[in-house]
Amino acid sequence: GLTLSCEVQVVQVLAEELKEENLTRLWPALVERPACAAGLRPPKLVVVPSPYREFFGPLLAYVIRLAAEHPGRPIAVMIPEVVERRWYHVFFPRRTTLLRDLLLLRGGRQMLIITAPWYLPD
Repeated sequence: GLTLSCEVQVVQVLAEELKEENLTRLWPALVERPACAAGLRPPKLVVVPSPYREFFGPLLAYVIRLAAEHPGRPIAVMIPEVVERRWYHVFFPRRTTLLRDLLLLRGGRQMLIITAPWYLPD
């Protein structure tokens, strides 16, 4: 994402009862310093609170609000997608597919969806 734009936001959807899982404290060491050392502008961390451990609703609301704040500007959402090791795994429903479809349906014309392959170690 950092090579595509100089203005990158990383969104963490966090259940309200899981305050200790917030990435804010670890963000400088894990992301900001390595990005600066590579000569890149570090991404901004946005923590979106979620009641009842809901993921899709708060994330969609944030992305749609961001698109409304910047009309006419493309909003690219990068979604990591696990590359399945077995051919029959493609028949199992995936959350990334649902997220991509919801963003396309509700996001409008300025929404771009980028899926990035993520290979898990054996």
